[in-house]
Amino acid sequence: MIGRRLLTVAVALPVLLVPLYLGSWPWLALVAAVAAVGVHEMVALLGRMGVGVSLGWAWTAGGLSLAAACAAAYDVGGAGRALLALGPFLALTVALAAFLLAPGDQPFLAFQAVFGTALYPAWLMGFLVLLRQGAMGLGTAFWVMAVVWVGDAAAYGAGSLLGGWRLFPGISPGKTLTGFVAGFLFGMATALALHPLVGLGLGATAAAGALVVVAAQFGDLAESLLKRRAGVKDSGTLLPGHGGILDRFDGVLLAAPVLYYCLALWRP
Repeated sequence: MIGRRLLTVAVALPVLLVPLYLGSWPWLALVAAVAAVGVHEMVALLGRMGVGVSLGWAWTAGGLSLAAACAAAYDVGGAGRALLALGPFLALTVALAAFLLAPGDQPFLAFQAVFGTALYPAWLMGFLVLLRQGAMGLGTAFWVMAVVWVGDAAAYGAGSLLGGWRLFPGISPGKTLTGFVAGFLFGMATALALHPLVGLGLGATAAAGALVVVAAQFGDLAESLLKRRAGVKDSGTLLPGHGGILDRFDGVLLAAPVLYYCLALWRP
């Protein structure tokens, strides 16, 4: 398993890092593709829970909400913050349309599914574009992914090798206190080691790092709960040894907005 994970990382890193370095349209295209696959995986998970939702409705709502976040990143018309808030509104509009027009005997569940899927993962993925297009964009986008994924790798390694008290056996049996502590410590170490990338002082970076690491843990747990309800181990099979897109980006989806608002509040 570890060998497959490492091979996937070796193949996937250039696919991620080259568009991240280039920024602009290459990064936007990659984020949009990741969001589209994430929406597909969410619809599949919901289907296994007995919540039928049209992929077309979900992609429409997700695409519009992601587009609003991306437009905010480019500050179209000088209305960046308003455009960011427009994302959930557009998702809600499409979800209402699905509620009124989609066939089936569970229209309210369809409404919830379309709205929720548009926000998670599509709209939240837009924060990676927002971070990349900022004043220190390359650094901030790289920082949040590095902090989350180093912490995740440390938690997985420590939990697998050392075991320990299970934190949430009813949600994710593999989550242990040992893994949580290791993930937090390694995530914080990464945050502090790379603190020049975010343009904050050391104290503010430590605070942002702690919030990001905790948010990533909650994102991981939220996705684990979805998989538990759906009765599957992974959200997909796109990334051998890792699972699907949601399995790899679950922590980032909550961590990126946390970093974005930390920077908005604390960056000089």
